[in-house]
Amino acid sequence: MKGRSLKKVLLVVTAVLVVLAAGTGAWYYVTTMNKQSKVDVSEDDKRRQELEAKVKAASSDTEKAAAFSDLSNHYVAEGDGRKAADYAEKAVEASPTSTSYGQLAFAAQQAGNTEAAIAAYKKAAELARADSEEGDSRSDYEYYMMEARLLEEAQ
Repeated sequence: MKGRSLKKVLLVVTAVLVVLAAGTGAWYYVTTMNKQSKVDVSEDDKRRQELEAKVKAASSDTEKAAAFSDLSNHYVAEGDGRKAADYAEKAVEASPTSTSYGQLAFAAQQAGNTEAAIAAYKKAAELARADSEEGDSRSDYEYYMMEARLLEEAQ
């Protein structure tokens, strides 16, 4: 009889220890993940503030367009396509180049606005072609036209 009682006690103690270990592990995981998410949020805010400061510090339209494009890319990475498109539009307003139109097309595509993306890719291609006719060998005409065609075919 004593042997069975001892086995039952050991079984109960083992079960309690397993439950305590699982609870401790879960608590540690939750508190660690909470700290990590707070760090991530503050890092995102810090990066956004740095990019906004870059816009304010820009001394030329070209620098301002580049800063707006960087902000646009930041919001694409965060999954906010609408904000990304808004900043890409500001980049185009500041400096309407093939690069800024390419950024607008990409951001519009991420926002789900296929028509705007196609139009922006075509405008980027047009500007890239004009650049290549002026001797710029880095033309992105083919790339932008390919993207526009792919989007048109996907509709």
